[in-house]
Amino acid sequence: MTAPGLELEARHAARAAAAEKLDRSHARVAGVRLALVVAALALAAWGWTRDGVSWRGEGALAAVFVFVALWHERVERRRDRARLARDFYAGALRRVAGDWPRASDESFADERHPYARDLDVVGEPSLLARLDTCQTRLGTATLAGWLLAPADAAEVALRQAAARELSPKLDFREELAVAGARADGPGADVARAIAWAAAEPPLPAGALWRAGAALVAIATAALVAAAFEGAIASTIAWAAVAVQLAALRLLRERLRDAALGAEAGERGLQRAIELVARVEREPFAAPGLARRAERLRRVPAAELRRLASLAELLESRANLVVAVLRPVLLWDVNVALALAAWRRRVGPALGDALAALAEIEALAALGTFAHENPAYAWPEVRDHGAAFVATALAHPLLKPGRAVANDVCVGEPGSVALVTGSNMAGKSTLLRAVGCNAALALCGAPVAAASLAMRACQLATSMRVHDSLDEATSLFFAEVKRLKAVVELAGGLRPVLFLLDEILLGTNSLERGLGARAVVKRLSDAGAAGLVSTHDLQLAALDTDLPGRVTFAHFESSLVGGKLAFDYLLRPGLATATNALAILRAEGLVPPDAAGR
Repeated sequence: MTAPGLELEARHAARAAAAEKLDRSHARVAGVRLALVVAALALAAWGWTRDGVSWRGEGALAAVFVFVALWHERVERRRDRARLARDFYAGALRRVAGDWPRASDESFADERHPYARDLDVVGEPSLLARLDTCQTRLGTATLAGWLLAPADAAEVALRQAAARELSPKLDFREELAVAGARADGPGADVARAIAWAAAEPPLPAGALWRAGAALVAIATAALVAAAFEGAIASTIAWAAVAVQLAALRLLRERLRDAALGAEAGERGLQRAIELVARVEREPFAAPGLARRAERLRRVPAAELRRLASLAELLESRANLVVAVLRPVLLWDVNVALALAAWRRRVGPALGDALAALAEIEALAALGTFAHENPAYAWPEVRDHGAAFVATALAHPLLKPGRAVANDVCVGEPGSVALVTGSNMAGKSTLLRAVGCNAALALCGAPVAAASLAMRACQLATSMRVHDSLDEATSLFFAEVKRLKAVVELAGGLRPVLFLLDEILLGTNSLERGLGARAVVKRLSDAGAAGLVSTHDLQLAALDTDLPGRVTFAHFESSLVGGKLAFDYLLRPGLATATNALAILRAEGLVPPDAAGR
């Protein structure tokens, strides 16, 4: 096991032991609470058979019960946190062993995205599932956005520095996971909370309005108290209360909107409070982290707690005592005015602060990925040089024991690497390995390679193209539309790294070869660079179309004991053997004496 794995295992054992110990403590305190209830019932029963219930004894037992209940709640919170910490390390150990989650939310990308479907960025299995350790949906959405929209070289460098700083901060990442566990629980709509906070409040937010409402409530309460003391006529007090009831009736729609909005806002934000509080306490050195923490601190956890308190005050209207005092104290109006002031003070900065929190979560996910994969390299992403040069590159979604590493080189803009070889030899997997690692590199993450240097670029792929019955689209036309999108991207301002896998299979071999050569030449002439895989050796003529711009590499297969064998190692040059007839023979579809090599 790697050094990080040993540390994770030790921490998991410690947290599991702590959780087990607190489980026992929780059970003991629960037993004490039950014993106190039984004792109170027994004392009451004994009192009924004697001189009467001992209220002093019952009161003492009640006081002890309250103390034990508070103690029980404290033990329960500590136990829950210990369990969450244990689960945090259990998940880390599973990922280190190659047992990472398989699926992620597929709603983050659509079929028109330049590479998401082809490279398994989302869905099952996916890069997002491989990386995602965020506790909030906003954090996951941020991480997905980084994978789906490649950053420039400067931003990649900032994210790498931040992830490097967070990688060894196990305590911080553990506490972040514990603080944010189930942060997007039922009803937690952060987007709605942000929209509510930023919108214009239905009541004025000025200090004079709040002071006036508070003075009216105090004056009315004083009049009611004076009336009860007989100092003034009761009609005066009831008139003041009637005026307030009339005002409440006039404002009921605005107060209702304030109450519903406060409930939505508080529900969306209450579980982010601990996350914000934990980030506030952490010092950061990396510029990308420090700037995001500064944005987050513009809405401190204390402000989120204040919102929760105001929302609780509104919800307490159902309380019998509060229901009696509401018309006297202008309860709804005073709380709604305080909420309006909160929104005016906090609302404009809330969306950016929570976006910064989501970005810190995403950076922590990149740091976690780096910590759990110490053999992965931090790529060099730059604005110049070769398009993609890697040593010992492997597919990051394959388990370490299954992935075969290869060196890959795609040169300066306009360069094309043609990968040939027989069926199932590894061409498609190589292209996806290049694409997935490029997506990781441009996201700011380490890559499954010994080294990688690449240009900041836009990825564009044509791999898993399907016909569509709903759109009445043939396979060939679907491929044409996909290739057109790749060519259009190559005509943009940003360099393009393209990956084309067995293109134009939906037409005859003659037109396929001519069409594929034309498309690749157009991409190269536009300055795009990339890899093209094919088992159609006619594409070797690309060398005459693009002199000096094409390199050749291939995979081999062999027939061992009547069965095909592959080593998945990339070799220079064109493939010299094919295996289609061998596969057909093995499946009994052609006679053993069929011609072919």
